[in-house]
Amino acid sequence: MAKNDWAIVVGIWRYHPSLGKLEGPKNDAQDFFAWLKDPGGGDVPEVQIKKILSPAGDMPRSPADAEPNEVTVNKEIVKVLEELPKENGVKKGGRLYVYVAGHGTEMREPGGQDTKVLLTANAFGTEYNHSSIPNILRACVVAPGHFAEVVLFMDCCATPAKVSADPPKCDPFLPPGGSNASFVFMHAAKSTRKARATEIGGKMRGVFTQALLMGLRGGASDEHGVITAHALFDYVRSNMRKLLRPEMRESDDPETSQIPELKEESRLLVANAPRTKFKVEVHVGKADVGKELRVLGGSLDVVSRRIAEAEVVEERLPAGLYMVEIVEGAGRRSEVFELPGFSETGDAKVALNEAYRTVQVGDHLGVTKKDPPKLELIDASYKPYITLSRERDHTLTRPGLFKIQAFIGNQIRESYLVVRPRVVAPRVMGIFSTIERPSARRQPPEGPYVVSAMASASRAPGFEYTFGTVELTIPSPAPLAATNAPPSYRTHAARESRTPTVKIGRGSSLFVCVRDTLTAKPNPAKPVPHPAAGLHLRDIEGRSLVDFERASKRGPEGKAAWTTCTVELDPGVYRLSVETPVGTLSQAVIATRGLQTQIFQFLRDYGDAPDSRRADLQGAAIFLGQADFRPGRSDLRKTELVRVALRERGGTVDAAALQDLLTQSRAEPMLQIMGAHLLLSLGDPTEDDRALLARVLRRLRRKLGAHPDVKALALRVEGATGRPRLSVPPMLLESWLAIREASLKQPALIPAESLLAQVEGHVWGFGPVLVWQEVPRARRRHTRKRAAEPS
Repeated sequence: MAKNDWAIVVGIWRYHPSLGKLEGPKNDAQDFFAWLKDPGGGDVPEVQIKKILSPAGDMPRSPADAEPNEVTVNKEIVKVLEELPKENGVKKGGRLYVYVAGHGTEMREPGGQDTKVLLTANAFGTEYNHSSIPNILRACVVAPGHFAEVVLFMDCCATPAKVSADPPKCDPFLPPGGSNASFVFMHAAKSTRKARATEIGGKMRGVFTQALLMGLRGGASDEHGVITAHALFDYVRSNMRKLLRPEMRESDDPETSQIPELKEESRLLVANAPRTKFKVEVHVGKADVGKELRVLGGSLDVVSRRIAEAEVVEERLPAGLYMVEIVEGAGRRSEVFELPGFSETGDAKVALNEAYRTVQVGDHLGVTKKDPPKLELIDASYKPYITLSRERDHTLTRPGLFKIQAFIGNQIRESYLVVRPRVVAPRVMGIFSTIERPSARRQPPEGPYVVSAMASASRAPGFEYTFGTVELTIPSPAPLAATNAPPSYRTHAARESRTPTVKIGRGSSLFVCVRDTLTAKPNPAKPVPHPAAGLHLRDIEGRSLVDFERASKRGPEGKAAWTTCTVELDPGVYRLSVETPVGTLSQAVIATRGLQTQIFQFLRDYGDAPDSRRADLQGAAIFLGQADFRPGRSDLRKTELVRVALRERGGTVDAAALQDLLTQSRAEPMLQIMGAHLLLSLGDPTEDDRALLARVLRRLRRKLGAHPDVKALALRVEGATGRPRLSVPPMLLESWLAIREASLKQPALIPAESLLAQVEGHVWGFGPVLVWQEVPRARRRHTRKRAAEPS
């Protein structure tokens, strides 16, 4: 027993009706508590496990009486320190586990740091009462070194809230020489995403917690039974999405979390557990009964050999990638499969369909055609083996089973790759080839990603592997060719973008589309009364010009309803606003002379009430360079891939591919603006990068003129030269951050009475679109009477 280990389990499932009752946290907290006290799990003495849970009974009449509130949660966390024994006069423990489940949100601190918090039981409406557990642990436990190791798991959403996190309250203390405490923090959702629950074992459970527990109970163990923080994260990252229902897993809803986040990286040993063995059923044909069946491990070593005595053969194997083969004399039929499988138990079923690609040791794996998101080669134990890049080819040095993974925002697309030992092949037409390889003269197939294997002697492609436009969809609200949008919506949007629905001016146009994605919800809600409910186009002063609920053309009733509206208007600055349970949210719309500004939005939940689904401003797809919408344009797809990468803050970007896009794709200004910000976010630009960014700026100025986002980009590329003044908000959050950074050195950059100045302190969410929460009209000051030209 780990006598000096402690644990805190926080589970809140009773909230005010405005937030909605949860079912998952109750079951998840009980499951994690069981693992903590299990001698084969955390092995923490039960008396040293503190539980902070929703009380039994009905919800209190008033949120003020609801428990546990933020005071209770914070007090119980600090209370653990009071019970610790002293070591050389300092309270010292071994390891502290903290598990948290409930409603959560993400808050941006004044310094720009993002903080994930737990909403406490007294939260309601827009009152985000909360406990900033990560900050409390860092300040009150990790920094003073009260525990040698702190491990925090949070199964909460990370949706945005325009509130600053409460600062931790504890006595400042630093041990002599500083703290050597290790801190591991894993969260169920990346920024702006929702953690999901689904029915597992007859009860609602969080998919993050269940994948986590499967890993802790032996799924993430190595051959010695050791589970490190990184191995656990790799396991959860590869398997969490498998627990989602297929319609949620394959949905284009960008809110659903499919990938967890490891906030503090550590090689810390998290647990010890014998490797879990999952069941796999191998289905063979009648003609295969009596033949030899072999199962190969991740290194192509034989882990099982038997005669198939029936059409279904069962095996039990640890987590990882495997190949099953039916041996037919000198030939064989085979399939690659993985464990855990796509089931709540982790079991799998496999048929011999040979749905994989084969290369050889010594071949060079590279990317011959690729857009910015990241491609990785994952080995049989879920560890990243190679990050594929256009900058160089990678020599495959060992045989084995691998997965190629493409990361598109929060989504993963995968395919299996088998690397076999080198076989000397006959020389054919001057190149080295094998029977199973196509001719090197074949052109690479069309698609956003092509991964090629080159024969080592000739450097000629041996095979081309593609995530094509059918297999790899983009999670975009725009009905592009490479999305899950209904074909009828795609056709309708292309047609309606050419015909004005409303005329309030001339010289420019605005095309606004909203679509629902109800299929992604764990328990599909009733369709919203109208996708464009509460959505308005306003002038610079905030007066409504177009009510999209009334003016829009509407698609089919029921699931995935949509609306479209084309507005002919004067060039200038407008606001697109939506009324939500958290208040009125707005974004800037810059209408450019001779061009159509196109804004596509999904619906998102701004609460749990039935009428809380409204247009998602911050997740909008925006295009600037067209006269109408053309779903098949490749530069629009590339623009969306850059937007998705910018939303992920550059964590999954291929720099070389991004530079190529900025050099070659010139038709869509939004691609250029977002791509330039993305390139700058990757680190200090090289001289070549600066020259490329200067060319981008020249092109943007010619096409868009005095556009606020172009001016903001210039501040980062050229600096604040002269005495620039910016009075209207840009369309992108990165542009606003560039303006704010420059204004710290040059305060006159933002006029005090301008709308841009009013946005400061009211920014909502984390982009990539700049969204702010409107202040009451009585507090607004107006200086212009009509739509203003950008300044």
